Amino acid sequence: MTVMNELPAREIGRRLRLARENSNKLRDEVAEVLEVSCATLALIERGERQIRFDELKKLVGLYGLSVNALMRPEAVHINLIPKFRRLKDSQSIFVIDAAKLLNIYVRAEVELENILGIKRQPRYPDERRITDGNVKKLAKDHASELRMWLDIGLEPVSDIFSLLSSKMGIRLYQRNLHSSISGLFVYDEAVGACILLNAKHQYTSRVYTAAHELGHFIGTRHAPETFEKAKCSLLGKKDMLTILPSRFSHRKKVFPLSFEKLQQDRARSQGRM
Repeated sequence: MTVMNELPAREIGRRLRLARENSNKLRDEVAEVLEVSCATLALIERGERQIRFDELKKLVGLYGLSVNALMRPEAVHINLIPKFRRLKDSQSIFVIDAAKLLNIYVRAEVELENILGIKRQPRYPDERRITDGNVKKLAKDHASELRMWLDIGLEPVSDIFSLLSSKMGIRLYQRNLHSSISGLFVYDEAVGACILLNAKHQYTSRVYTAAHELGHFIGTRHAPETFEKAKCSLLGKKDMLTILPSRFSHRKKVFPLSFEKLQQDRARSQGRM
């Protein structure tokens, strides 16, 4: 079939694996439908064994897709959801639903870029690892470095959303989510950094969440994160209001709080808390 010849076997296998993961199917149950061993299915998903067209038709039916949707050269196949499923504090159905929504918007945007021939060129600063020490000083230093890197001086940032999306190239979306979810952040090598904010929340809350996720992007880029309203409320109303100018140089508020949380998570994962 012509469409199967347009894609390398490895790309076909990758798309089949992502389709299986998106449909929450285990490899053994899919292998049973195909009447092959799990080892053979693994070879197909790695692109080491060419899939036959009759097998492909069985799989797209099982995954709720069409052959065209799966095999179009310009189609985008990513799955950001498992990154959130692995988080201990992100097991609620509301977080997973938000992750699914983020996955849909990112996939649609990237596919449109591919169709139009747009080459996205994000401008990311270097990742700054979270280390032991004074978290306030760490946040202050990182905020100053980021301001210098962006060449924005010490003035308040009037529009953090435009700064994230236009100046840095982060994929930023604002959509209605469950009220308990403030925002999501994820980084994927194929699509870059992505942030989803809850459009139901007040502007000041969204500004705070965006700044928090920016701190996460700077500190632990390759770890996905959910920022829930309950976490936000623990910081206190005063902290919410002092972030209104949305300035990175407001180091006692935005960055320190974000980095302190990341530092605590890091220590907890290493068994020190």
